[in-house]
Amino acid sequence: IMPALISLTLLFAAGIVTSRQLPLTWWPILGAAVLALGLGTAAQSSRKMASIIILLLAFLAGALRLALVEALPDQLTPYNDCIVTIEGTVVREAEPAATGTTYVLAVRLIGESQLKPASGRVLLRDLRAEGETFFYGDLVRVRGKLVQPVGAANFGQFDYRAYLERRGIKYQLAVSTPEAIQRLAEDRGHPLVACLLRARERYLQ
Repeated sequence: IMPALISLTLLFAAGIVTSRQLPLTWWPILGAAVLALGLGTAAQSSRKMASIIILLLAFLAGALRLALVEALPDQLTPYNDCIVTIEGTVVREAEPAATGTTYVLAVRLIGESQLKPASGRVLLRDLRAEGETFFYGDLVRVRGKLVQPVGAANFGQFDYRAYLERRGIKYQLAVSTPEAIQRLAEDRGHPLVACLLRARERYLQ
């Protein structure tokens, strides 16, 4: 089972990386073609062909995921380079960085003075010297300057902006003072994901 999951994950990631090589309209067409091929060969009961179809669908799912993210209207663009308040849910575990800790927020409200509904993902950079840690499912309110990550300056250099965009993240916001961030509620994430993360934490301990 594990080798199969690794193969599916790698092909999903490969699809994300290659998504920009074709226009959005091509990916659904290719997906439909693969499904048609799978239905056409289903009667043969070929395990090898079924495995190939599943792997191709994993690749196309990754490509279509990024293509759809980029095709949807960006509701956070009007707030780029502005001091804003954001309410959002932590949707990834905390990750240590060179300075501080990073979180990924799924935005639900944003505004400079009055908060308005919006959607999108923001990389939150917590630069506080000390303070509480946030977990998956926490609803937090943060205030700071919303900016786009820096892209590659030279050819061949690691493109941090492109890396985040492949994860569906186009903006980041940094906080460095305790009053700039607060937890509003807990357990706002998907119950299944929360359960898996708790099990993983128990295993690591």
